[in-house]
Amino acid sequence: MLRRTRRGLIALTLAGTLALAGCAAGTGTAPTASAQDVGAACAAVRENVADAAERLTQLDVTDPQASARVMGDVAASLSDAAGEIDNPEIAGLLPELQTGFTHAADALGAIASGDLTQLAALQSATAGIQESFAAFTKLCPSP
Repeated sequence: MLRRTRRGLIALTLAGTLALAGCAAGTGTAPTASAQDVGAACAAVRENVADAAERLTQLDVTDPQASARVMGDVAASLSDAAGEIDNPEIAGLLPELQTGFTHAADALGAIASGDLTQLAALQSATAGIQESFAAFTKLCPSP
């Protein structure tokens, strides 16, 4: 019973993130260019951000341990992508997105081990991921 409740809570928390993951492909307006053109910076990391959103939609919410691994992999991918960016506006978004995925991975790992007190941390992390996706979409609209 506790296992079913835990899975239901995890599924509910991740559902909010999954519903907004598509925001990474939305539209918005790009600000003026700086050190690296915003368009070039967006193009350099767009695939990584789109992959992050796609991987969220493919999470198996019944397997928090596997979901934690996916979140950790996405965080590492975003960290690698950040090395390609010198535009301060875009570069500033990636650490926040990476941190959200890292915290979600940590919380999911703890939850998978039975620590349901980490549900609030998971909710906070997924809210941060949603905010970061929205900020990325605003600066980097779909081509």
